[in-house]
Amino acid sequence: MIFGRLMKRIFVDRRARERMDESRNIVKKTAVKPEPENDATADNGTAREKLIRETMALYREKRVEYEKLDGDLRAKIDKVAREAFGGEKE
Repeated sequence: MIFGRLMKRIFVDRRARERMDESRNIVKKTAVKPEPENDATADNGTAREKLIRETMALYREKRVEYEKLDGDLRAKIDKVAREAFGGEKE
């Protein structure tokens, strides 16, 4: 920040700096700040519930497929998953 001010002081004309400052002040004054929405929490709650339902349905589908696999393949998948997620190696 100090470096930018120093560079502006050295390389930019005084009148140009004054115009830049005036322009910056006008923009600050006229900028519109968005008002927070109060009903956003209700929408987020329903979206969250929908996401949870979809995720659990997907989990159940994958779990059924996993249960159909034979024991050796499940053991290999479990071993790889434990190693990938930082569990203890056998």
